[in-house]
Amino acid sequence: MFKKIGIIHHPYRDGALRITQNLYNEFTKCGIEVVFTLPLKGDIPLSLQDEVDLVVSVGGDGTLIRVSHLVLDSNLSVPIWAIAAGEFNFMPDKIPENSIGEAVYKVLSGDFFTMTRNVMKASFPNLAHAKYVLNDLVIMKDNPKDILDIQLFIDEEKLGEIKGDGIILSTASGSTAYSLSAGGPIVDQVAPVYIVTMVNPHHITVRPLILSLHRKTQINIGGSRWHVVIDGITDHIFEEDNRVNVEGTDVTISYIHASGYYCWIDNIRTKFHWGNRYVEGSNS
Repeated sequence: MFKKIGIIHHPYRDGALRITQNLYNEFTKCGIEVVFTLPLKGDIPLSLQDEVDLVVSVGGDGTLIRVSHLVLDSNLSVPIWAIAAGEFNFMPDKIPENSIGEAVYKVLSGDFFTMTRNVMKASFPNLAHAKYVLNDLVIMKDNPKDILDIQLFIDEEKLGEIKGDGIILSTASGSTAYSLSAGGPIVDQVAPVYIVTMVNPHHITVRPLILSLHRKTQINIGGSRWHVVIDGITDHIFEEDNRVNVEGTDVTISYIHASGYYCWIDNIRTKFHWGNRYVEGSNS
């Protein structure tokens, strides 16, 4: 099924380096060509001539998001297998180091499942190219003393004017990241929707919105200097009033998961302690 693979790993974590070496040994033992093993630092030039069937990401959620952007920007239509070696590890497979060989055998024998996630697109009047959004797009004021004037349009119809610290547009995959911290909902990671969440709005009536990917959102920003941060990777600074257009795309990215090493529902239950009661002591 997979004949040629590439591995991109976190450059500094000891666990990521050990897992990468184990992966190389196990794939090679199975007769699979490892085309490259690259640390994730600086610009990594992936291109179609690499001819890999699978890209393996070794690290945490941030590593996976950066690897995903490399795959998308390089026009590689290949799945990604993410293996946890980070801190939170919400998206990757959690595989004990002594089970790497077993996991590799599962993947090579077809004992895995695929999850396809939606990608949004953000465009700006003064930037030549649109940007892919895998997790979230965050608009945030530059100066803590400032306030942003935000106009929100859905499908070219004005929804309202809001004052606040910023606004988050999140994919379903990114619903458990910054949007959740700002009061947004947890959304099924493969749902064809995106979430609009305000950051500290000066209005008690403004609540998060869940919109179909078929809808287009336009955000006009005024009032002060502001930033647009995409997936925690790129940061664009705007000195004056401007706007951002966000919409769904036909572009998707696929992640494979070796059977038995990933469960989204289990992540919600264990990492967010969903439904657990807080008990202060034995007499509570």
